[in-house]
Amino acid sequence: MLRQKPAEVVLVAAAVSTDAALTEVNIGSNRVGDDAMGQLLNTLKDASLTSLDISNTGCGASAATKLAELLSEDTKLKASLTELSLGSNPIGSPRSN
Repeated sequence: MLRQKPAEVVLVAAAVSTDAALTEVNIGSNRVGDDAMGQLLNTLKDASLTSLDISNTGCGASAATKLAELLSEDTKLKASLTELSLGSNPIGSPRSN
């Protein structure tokens, strides 16, 4: 499994924003944290993903809040996402990144 660092996830986010055919993103088990995840999630709002795996990425309340915002707004992501994995993250735990 390819392991991504936070800075690399930012590069992935840039690539995702230009790939209209992308339907799945799996970065599970890559400890990227809230900051990089927030940048990735910002680009995903306009993606027509059906599957998103961000489990065990070290993301906390900040990333969970951003994801909740994207899924409550009228976005392509909300309209298309059918599978979401976000387990094994300290979502309920305060942390700083």
